[in-house]
Amino acid sequence: MLSSTQGSYVTEYHVGLVILSIIIGIFTSYVALHLVNQHLKNKRNDKFSLVSASFVMGGGVWAVHFIGMLAVHIKVTVTYNIWLVLASLFLIVMFSILSFSLMCKGKQTKSVAISSLLMGLGIFSMHYLSMRSMRMEANLSYSTMLLLISLLVAIFGAWVTFALFSSYRDENWYRIVGPITFGSGIAGMHYIGMSATSFEKMHFHSQEGFAGYVLSGYTIATAISIFILILLALLLFQASRDNQLRSRLLVSEEHYKRLVELAPVGIVIHKFGIVHYINPTGIKILGGTH
Repeated sequence: MLSSTQGSYVTEYHVGLVILSIIIGIFTSYVALHLVNQHLKNKRNDKFSLVSASFVMGGGVWAVHFIGMLAVHIKVTVTYNIWLVLASLFLIVMFSILSFSLMCKGKQTKSVAISSLLMGLGIFSMHYLSMRSMRMEANLSYSTMLLLISLLVAIFGAWVTFALFSSYRDENWYRIVGPITFGSGIAGMHYIGMSATSFEKMHFHSQEGFAGYVLSGYTIATAISIFILILLALLLFQASRDNQLRSRLLVSEEHYKRLVELAPVGIVIHKFGIVHYINPTGIKILGGTH
């Protein structure tokens, strides 16, 4: 295929879609971190929450990227190679599984650093693999400095989020700060990466290389919409599981309390000699009254 460049296409951004991509990044980060936290709290070590968190995180990064791509207006028709699109999604899900699995092994600084590095590399690799999926009459070139900055932003955003998660994941303020930090890092990496990309015009072109399985931007937008619906369903399912668990816990506590109160023997709960509770039988044994 013959080609030569004559300048670059001017890229313009649709502000509404840019904002939407950032919101999705924050929202999916919130759900993923919540699921990882649930995995750590589950004494049975159920892998469902961890795997779900990885799919949510991978799908969230993927959605941020492609909404960000749709937000870019270039005066050239763009389609996407379906196999590279799917490969980019698979890649970030695998990196998410590795990163979250390592992060759950402890609060060690080394674990946080390596898991952050893995997540940052996953976000970075997903972005540039999916850029390769673009099919259009333009050549892509990149600024090395901005490429490096985009990678550092992804790693730094993950590191701050994971470092805070290891110590403050149950704090109310972290449930807001963590997702914002993570989501902003994902979006920041994407838009710095887009700034690093130049779409150079092709003077001579042919349709060679455009054949095969390709997706339109509208198809990808539909896939993203379906992903968001699945994400909402997963969040509702997890909330339902949490409520059921709390209900069972309350019932168990009530049964235990009734057993203690009706026990025919005296039961005393104390700590370092300070009595905190005596059941009715114990009060009678000591000659007291209710």
